[in-house]
Amino acid sequence: MIFRAMSKRSVRALAVAGTLSIYTPIAAQDNTEASVPENAATAGTDARIDYVARNFGISEQRAAEQLALTDQFQPQISALAEQFRDAYLMTIYNYGQPFSIDVIFSRDVTANELQQAVPSNLRQHVKVGRSRFTQEQIMSGKDELLAAMKAEFSSVGASFDFKRDRFKIMLPEGTDMAVARGLVPSQLRTMVDLRNEDPGTTGAGYNTNADDPTHSGKGSIWGGWPVRIGTRQAVCSSSFIVQNTETNFQSLLTAGHCGASRLSIMWSDLTLRELTEPLYMRHGGDYDFQTRWPGSLTTDGYLWIDRDVAGSFKYDCDVAGNNCKTKTWRNIYGGVSTTGYVAVTDAVKGTWRSAYGWNDNHAENDVVCKYGMVTGTTCGRIVDSFYSYEDEGVSYDNFVRVLIDPSWPTAGSKGDSGGAVFRITSTSGSFPTATAIGVVSGGTFASSGTLSGYVPCSSSIRGDCHIIYMPIDRINDDYSLGINAAYSETAIDVN
Repeated sequence: MIFRAMSKRSVRALAVAGTLSIYTPIAAQDNTEASVPENAATAGTDARIDYVARNFGISEQRAAEQLALTDQFQPQISALAEQFRDAYLMTIYNYGQPFSIDVIFSRDVTANELQQAVPSNLRQHVKVGRSRFTQEQIMSGKDELLAAMKAEFSSVGASFDFKRDRFKIMLPEGTDMAVARGLVPSQLRTMVDLRNEDPGTTGAGYNTNADDPTHSGKGSIWGGWPVRIGTRQAVCSSSFIVQNTETNFQSLLTAGHCGASRLSIMWSDLTLRELTEPLYMRHGGDYDFQTRWPGSLTTDGYLWIDRDVAGSFKYDCDVAGNNCKTKTWRNIYGGVSTTGYVAVTDAVKGTWRSAYGWNDNHAENDVVCKYGMVTGTTCGRIVDSFYSYEDEGVSYDNFVRVLIDPSWPTAGSKGDSGGAVFRITSTSGSFPTATAIGVVSGGTFASSGTLSGYVPCSSSIRGDCHIIYMPIDRINDDYSLGINAAYSETAIDVN
C-alpha cells in the first residue's frame, strides 16, 4: 500500500487553498477595558444529559453518571495517549447500556503493551483497540480519496470510521455510485465505504430578520451577535471575542468565508457600528475564520445566547420558486432558562497532533452545542473528528462534523456561519459559564428552489442534519491569539 507522507497543517493549507492576511489598524486600539453585560442568562438544565438520555435510551440519572465518568477519566486517557503519542488515534465515548470508552491506537504499539498501560481503575470501562493504519496513512489516504473524487464530483466529503477501521466518502443523493467506486484508488477499494449523504456546504447567508441582543448603552460588544453587511441584512453570526496574547488587542471572531468586505454590528435601536477590515483571516484548507476590530468599544469574554428562536421557511418549490410547502419551527434551548449572556471561561486546547489536523481533542460522540443567528442553539454529537469536504471550489480539511439531535425542529441554516460551538460547564455564579470549542463553518442545507437558494436543515424533511465546525485551537496556528476570558485579564491559551 502506498501512502504520501503527512505534512504540517499550516504549511499545507497555505500551499493548497488557504488565504492568509493580517490587517494593521492605523490607529491604536482603545477597547482593552473589560465590560460586563447586565443581562446574564440564568441557569438551565445540562444539555448533554438530556441528549445522552434520549438518544442512547437511558435514564437521565444514568446519563449524568456516564458523562461524569468521561469527565473523570479524561485526564488519565490523555496521559495514556501521551505515553503512546506516536500511535494514539482517537477516543470514542459509547454511551448507553453498557457504557464504555474506546481508545484507539495504531499497530505501532502491541495489544499487550496497551493493556498493561491502562490504569486499573479504568479497565472496567476503557477498551483499547488497534487500527491497521497509522496516523500518516489515515491522513494521506483520506487526501488521496478526496483528490480522486473531486476529479468527477463538485461536492464530496471524506473521513475515517474508527469503529469499523475504514475510510468513508460522502456524496450527494443521486450520485452515480458505480462511477464513484471506479474512482477509488485500487489499493484502497476494499477499505472504503461510499455513502449517499450530503457532504455539506458553507453557511453564509442573508437574514433580514436577525434579532440583535438587547443591552444597555452602545459602548460594548460581546460574542454571539449577528454580523451585518449593508444597513440591515445580517450575513453571518459571530462566536467569541479573541485577544492577541502579545498586544492584548481584541477583536470579534467569525467565519472566514463570510467575506472580506466591510461588516457591521447593530444595536437594538437600529444604530449601526462598522467593523474594520479583517484583522486576521484564514479561509480554505484547514481554516475558516477571521476577526474584526470593534474600534473603541469595550468588550470581554461573554457570549450572547437567545434561548428561544423561531421562524419559518419554504421548501419543495417548483423551478419557478412557486407552489412551495412551508415549515414553521421553534428551537428552545434548555441549557439556559432565560435569554442572555454566558461567561466564557475555558476552551478546548490543541494537542501536538492537532498541529497536523488530527483533532484527537474532539472525541467522537462528545456532545456539543452551536449558537447561530438564524436557528439559535442546537446540540448533537461529534460523528467525524477530522472531516474534509469540498464546497464551491474551496477545500476545507480536517474539520469536525456534528450530527444534530433530530428532536430540534431545525438544526442549522446559512447565516449560522461564524457562530459559537460551545459547552455550558457550570450554572452557579452570576453567569452560567461556557467552554469555547469551535467556530461554525457549514452544514447540510437543502436547496429551496427559490431565489434565497437554501433553507435550514430539518430532520423531519430531509433526514440527518449536520453542522461542521473549525476547532477553536486553529486561531493560534499563525497568530498569537487566545480566547478572551470573563473574570480574567489573561486570554485563554488554546494550545
